[in-house]
Amino acid sequence: SLLYLGCIWALKQRKGEALEILPVTVVHNLVLIVLSVLMTVGGILALSERYSQEGFDGIFCSQRGAEHVLDGAAGFWIKIYYLSKYYELGDTVLLVLKRKPTIPLH
Repeated sequence: SLLYLGCIWALKQRKGEALEILPVTVVHNLVLIVLSVLMTVGGILALSERYSQEGFDGIFCSQRGAEHVLDGAAGFWIKIYYLSKYYELGDTVLLVLKRKPTIPLH
């Protein structure tokens, strides 16, 4: 995370005009849209499968051992969601390259 902050800081120090990167931004956002739809549908299907196996409590308070909580489709989609957050860091990079303001949340 310090490396990421350092990269963003260095990009903000860059001299010159804002970059015109509309095609990159469009592709980036399309990937995010597709990924969001896939994660939503996959997550719903995975949770309904977990519900049919373990009941309502299995979704929120699984009785599986710690080493097996992320097994199966539900675990797969949780891992994909986690990894997608790294891809979303690209939003901040795109904003900085376009000389748009960023907030600490980025």
